[in-house]
Amino acid sequence: MITKVNACKWEGQLTLIEDYVCVEEVYELYINNKFIDELVASPNQIKELGVGHAVCGGYISKNSIVNVHLDENKIYVESEEIKDSNEKLNQIKINMDTILKIIKTMPTLSKIWALTVGVHWAALFNTSGEVLAFSEDIGRHNAVDKVVGYAILNNIT
Repeated sequence: MITKVNACKWEGQLTLIEDYVCVEEVYELYINNKFIDELVASPNQIKELGVGHAVCGGYISKNSIVNVHLDENKIYVESEEIKDSNEKLNQIKINMDTILKIIKTMPTLSKIWALTVGVHWAALFNTSGEVLAFSEDIGRHNAVDKVVGYAILNNIT
C-alpha cells in the first residue's frame, strides 16, 4: 500500500531524502462475468472493494452475493441478481457519549495517513463506539466501498 522512494525536499536548499508514498493499481470489476467498471485503488481489501462497489453502486443487493474471487487484477462477483426491494432502513439512535468516543478514536486509526498524509480512510462503528471495520485507500470512495464490502462479507448488520 505504500513504498519508499527517493525524493527532494526544499528547506533553504535542496536535500535528497527517502519518503513514503501511496501506491495504487487498476482493477476491473465483473458481475456475473459482465464488465462493470474499472477501479483505481490501493492494493488491499480487493474483494471487499468489489462487493462494496457493486452494492453501493446499486448493481446488486447485499443478499444476492453468491461468490467473490480474484484473478490477478480482475474482481469477479457472482450474484443472484435479485435486489431485495422489501429491505427497510433501520433507524438507530446514538448517544452523545458514543459520538464523542468515536470522535476521540478516529484520529488514532490510520497509521498510513500519519506516515504519508496520502490516504483516505473509512470506518464502521457499532452503537457502543467500537470499530467493526476499517479501511484505508488512496481514494475516499474506495475506502467506503471496502468497509461496506467487509461488513457484507462478514455478515455485520
